[in-house]
Amino acid sequence: MWITTEELKNYTQINYSVENIEDWIKQGQQIILNYLDMDELETGTYEEKFNGGKMIYQPKNFPITKINSIKIDNIEIDDYIYTPYLVVFDDITNDGFQNVVINYYAGYETIPEDIKRALAIVVQNMIAYALRGLDLPNSQNIEGFSANFGKVDFIDNNVKMILDKYRKIYV
Repeated sequence: MWITTEELKNYTQINYSVENIEDWIKQGQQIILNYLDMDELETGTYEEKFNGGKMIYQPKNFPITKINSIKIDNIEIDDYIYTPYLVVFDDITNDGFQNVVINYYAGYETIPEDIKRALAIVVQNMIAYALRGLDLPNSQNIEGFSANFGKVDFIDNNVKMILDKYRKIYV
């Protein structure tokens, strides 16, 4: 988890008791990942497959810290540059290639404090919604929670201001 229950209490400065708070935190993390259009924030090795024909690719997870390999039509290449958010093929014609596989290392060793704060706000918003007595599933069914709240926006403007600098701008 990105934050502990103690950190959650410190960020929100609200002293409440909620069963299965870890499930609420995990669901809040997923809401943020969906907003950021990412699979994960923690560091890890990822592999993504793209249909070819482009010179610039934006892998789903970032910041990219290392490219392990890039294959175009099953042939490994080394003629590329990358930034924390992009992979750009250098001096490669885009005619004819179809399958691009990028294996890379990305993510944060330590989740940034502002993302932790955003997560705390999202969880606080979720719990406030529940405390108002609105139709919440029981805390044992976290997937049901996700399905039942697809239309509820727990990411308010404060959270958007924090997270927008981490969102991808598609090229």
